[in-house]
Amino acid sequence: MKPCDQEILEIIATPGIREAIAVPRSIPRDLREAVAILLARELVVGETPEVRDHDRAVRRLGPLFYMLNAARNTETWEELKSLCSKNRMIALLCLGSALEALLDTMDQVSNGRLPEGGIESVIAFETMIAETLSLWGRRPGINQGDRTKMDFYNSDDSIRLVHRIVHRDLLPRLEDMIDEISENMDAIEIADLLTSGRDWDHAIADMRQEDIRNIKRYSDIVGRSRSLRGMIDDLGRASSNCASTGRQVLRAGKSEIHSIVTSSDVSYMLPSELIKLRDNVLKYLFFARLSEGKLLTYQLHDRGKTVEEDQHRRGPVVALVDTSGSMDGAPGILAKAIVLAVARNLLRDGRHMIVALFSSVGQVTEIELPSHPISGFLDFLRSSFGGGTDFDTAFSTGLQALERTRLMYADLLFITDGMSQLTDPALIDRWHTLKLDRGSQIFTVIVGNDQAGGLEKISDRVYIFGAEDLKKSAQL
Repeated sequence: MKPCDQEILEIIATPGIREAIAVPRSIPRDLREAVAILLARELVVGETPEVRDHDRAVRRLGPLFYMLNAARNTETWEELKSLCSKNRMIALLCLGSALEALLDTMDQVSNGRLPEGGIESVIAFETMIAETLSLWGRRPGINQGDRTKMDFYNSDDSIRLVHRIVHRDLLPRLEDMIDEISENMDAIEIADLLTSGRDWDHAIADMRQEDIRNIKRYSDIVGRSRSLRGMIDDLGRASSNCASTGRQVLRAGKSEIHSIVTSSDVSYMLPSELIKLRDNVLKYLFFARLSEGKLLTYQLHDRGKTVEEDQHRRGPVVALVDTSGSMDGAPGILAKAIVLAVARNLLRDGRHMIVALFSSVGQVTEIELPSHPISGFLDFLRSSFGGGTDFDTAFSTGLQALERTRLMYADLLFITDGMSQLTDPALIDRWHTLKLDRGSQIFTVIVGNDQAGGLEKISDRVYIFGAEDLKKSAQL
């Protein structure tokens, strides 16, 4: 069996596709499977449809063949294929819906639903029904060998009739499906990431409308805020690329002077080159050397950091999320939006995430992504916040999670309004040990406040999202 054939069989065995094929219909099961395979090759695998034996395809599929071809020659079908190209999960959802819509439309034809039009349409329609039932051996006294009698399907009347049925019944179904999936794209991707592709169809089916609205709302908050997007992108780069030195180190590794070279990089040029701009004659020499890449510049390296080290920052991130009463309302909404965006980025990169929800002393709930059921994360997005704030409880939970992972480069992410303090020196000592042994980092995001509550003393980076920023986000 070819690898592609094995992939097609796996696609057809997907629960949603298998169920669509299994529903009893006027169309024989072998033909339902054949249509599913054709659609799977085009919508999921991305193959270009190719019919090598037109007459054989017509003899086997009858009006289904023409309906599929008529649909393929529309803008709606192109939109469907474009949607399927975004990711495999969306392609599988589209496949199941398109297959069901096509088979439902053919069922309506077989059950005698009359098309709009005059007497000619009715006669052509009744002829098509008779020929179709004869083709599929579903009329008493008709032999399966009559599948070869297909003159009707080659007539202009039949082709016009099929096009009318496609535009009346099939395309509106496909357009509604495309709109629905496009509108719920964020929820679909989150379900895919949180389930690691396992039982994603059931996860989507179990989602409440409230869950879908929440995911869309929190995704839009980040999507419309330039400052939030910039912070999350910066946090992602830092978590992936920074060495654990307590300061920012760029991926390029330019932190120590190695030698002097010629280049056009004005960021690192020698002061002696800059002086030329003060002289009316020498400034032309400056621009000439700049265009030729011959300015004297520093060449920088970082001996303590390598590209190989960057590529191995794949440990999990433990997000410590403050769910105290002071975080309820706008700060909590922003915290959820940040957690959702960070989780999406991490899971896309194949990194795990532990979300630890903390409030008063000893009150912590952990959600491990993607191994925990999706319901736990959705419950967090639905929840309201309340209770006190205890940084020591949160910090202790985060350190325990890092110690459990036994992996290098596992990081902590604090999300809080900063209204508490770290009071246990032993926790800070444990953190410094982990930082040295594992290369771990702490990133802190402060929402609705201008102070970090002392967390800046242990954090590699602190992002302040103050009250004014909070107001802007709440309006999005």
